[in-house]
Formats: sequence, C-alpha cells, structure tokens
Amino acid sequence: MTATDAATLFILAILDGAFAGFRSSAGRTGLIDHRRSDHRAARRGAVLAFVLLAPVIAATSADVLIHPVHLGDYTRAGTAMLAVYGPYALLVLIALACYAIAGWRLKYLATALILGPFTLLRPGIAILGAALAMTLGNDLVVAIMAGLSAVAVLAVEPLADRLLKTAGLQPRSHPPAIGVPVTRTWTFCAATATTGPSKFRCSATSRRIETVLDDQIRHGLLAELAELDCRYRLVEQARRPGRRRNVMLETHGYREFVRVAASTGKAIAELDGAGLAAAARAEALSHIRMYSDGSGRGSASSACRGVDHRSAAETIVSRLQ
Repeated sequence: MTATDAATLFILAILDGAFAGFRSSAGRTGLIDHRRSDHRAARRGAVLAFVLLAPVIAATSADVLIHPVHLGDYTRAGTAMLAVYGPYALLVLIALACYAIAGWRLKYLATALILGPFTLLRPGIAILGAALAMTLGNDLVVAIMAGLSAVAVLAVEPLADRLLKTAGLQPRSHPPAIGVPVTRTWTFCAATATTGPSKFRCSATSRRIETVLDDQIRHGLLAELAELDCRYRLVEQARRPGRRRNVMLETHGYREFVRVAASTGKAIAELDGAGLAAAARAEALSHIRMYSDGSGRGSASSACRGVDHRSAAETIVSRLQ
C-alpha cells in the first residue's frame, strides 16, 4: 500500500469518526446554541476512531516490516477500499459544503438527497469496501486487517453513544423536557391506572424530564438565558405584564428562571450563586410535568394567547433566509 493510499484512508476514517461522534451527540441537548457541544462530540468521535484503528495500523505496519512481500497485497486492498469509499466520501463532503455555505433551501435539499440516505447506507458501504479488499488482497492477514478496520470504523458511533450514556446525557429517543410536551407517555399514564406497569412508566418519564433539565442546566442553560436576556431584555419584559412578550417567556424550562430573576432583582447569571436556581428548577419541573400529563394544557394555552404568532413566524422565516 502506498503512503498516499494509506494516508487517504486514514483521513477518511478520522473524518467519518468525527461525523459519527456528532450524530451520536445530536439531539441530546435542548440548548439553542449547541455548537460547543457539537464540536466536542466531533472531537470525541475522531479520537475514538483513532484509538480503535491504532491496533489495526500497528499490526499492518508490523506485518509489512516482517513480510515485505505483503506490501503488494495491502496496496491492492487499499486501492479497492478507496474505489468504494472515495466516491462516497466525495459526495458527502460536497453535501456538507452545500450545507455550510448555501441557503436554507439547499441545506435541506442536501440533507434529504445525500446526507440522510448516505448515513443509512454507511454500514453497507463500509462492509462492501472491506469485502472487496478482502477478496483482492489474496492473503488471510490482509483480509483480517481489512475486516478489523471496517469493524473499528462502525464501532465508533455505538461506543460514543455508550460514553454519552455513561456521562448521564439523555438518549435521543427520550422525550425532551424543555418547551415540548411528552404527551404520548403521559397521556397513557393519565388514562390508565396509577399502579403497576403504568405507574412505573409515569415515574420513569418523570425521571427523564428531570435528567434532561439538569443536563441542560449543567451544560450552560443559565449562561444561554443570560445571553438571550442581553439580546431581548427578557427580565425587563417579565417585569412589564400585559405587553407583548418574547415567546421565550412562554416556554417551560426557560420562563421560570427569568421570572425568578425578575422577582428578586438578580441577573440571570447570578441565580446559581444566590441559591435561587434551585427554586426556579423546581418550579420548571412542576410546570413541565403538569403540562406533560395534560393537566396544565389549559393554563399553558391561555398563557400563550398574548403571543403574536404571526410576528414570531415572520421572525423565524427572516432568519432562515
């Protein structure tokens, strides 16, 4: 295998690991600004890809040093892998470039036509490249190295999922706590008995809500609210009832912290140090749970009547453009 082929395959594997790390992290935080979390997840995936591939790289290098005649077999195997992975990676990178620099319409088009389907095809592409390399390598050790490299690449995302779960972050399948009702599970709980399996489901959902909110507080919810307050003067709006208010003040999990700041005269960033964040957290959990089980829908609906939804929609569309 030439140095160029080996370097290209290594770079593609590290990039794939970074994207796998991002996919594993996506959707686990309800924060509006999650770029820092995304960057951290991509780095985690790249490191995992390197760590998993390191034994394969070491074994391959040792085999070539001990049996130089195998270099031709590795070259054929590497060329076969590049023939499969190269076009796939090129299309993905083009789609990512469109997503990064194009308008929102092209972003959604790139996601729908390339990124989404190609993510679904990724395991098959990895296996196909490894199988072709195993066939053309004409050597058992080369075939084993090709198979192990594919296994290492495909193991990045599940391992990243496991690390995030160990760290206490919510799985993506869990219902979000901030601003979104978990109506399906809670409606089932409210409609059935409160003992036995249904009671267990209700308590499990309650714990999930609490875990999500605590995770968002731990990852910078107060800092994000402080930034939004500087931009939209949320605390000032909360002190002036009856006037048009930002939709953030009608969102469970956000409005409680703003209300506590407005009522105590503290800045949002000072709530944690003043011991007031715990009271806002408890109030937020109570509101989210009431809204989730359906008992708070009436009050939530009446509280949102003063929101100018047309203005909010126009703002969203203008930002997308």
